[in-house]
Amino acid sequence: DMLIQLGLAVPTGVELPSESWGFLPTPGKRMKNGMLEWLQGTPPSLSIGYSLQVNYLQLARAFSVIANGGKLIQPTFIRKIVKGDQVLLD
Repeated sequence: DMLIQLGLAVPTGVELPSESWGFLPTPGKRMKNGMLEWLQGTPPSLSIGYSLQVNYLQLARAFSVIANGGKLIQPTFIRKIVKGDQVLLD
């Protein structure tokens, strides 16, 4: 599935506790209340961004997949950048 390949609705694995998974409706799967996740109106609503729940890191990672020619990269946080004895970012 293209949305899974973009890394949407899947934890990024960054160094943050309790990262939310998000939500991506699956055809044929039922929610806890018994209703189907994927209904007749799901494809059109997905095309404009509805019916999909992602966190900001998942969204940034999806854009990075497009920018990196289709390669899914594990994001990480950088605390400090040092070049020689000079601190570039702290």
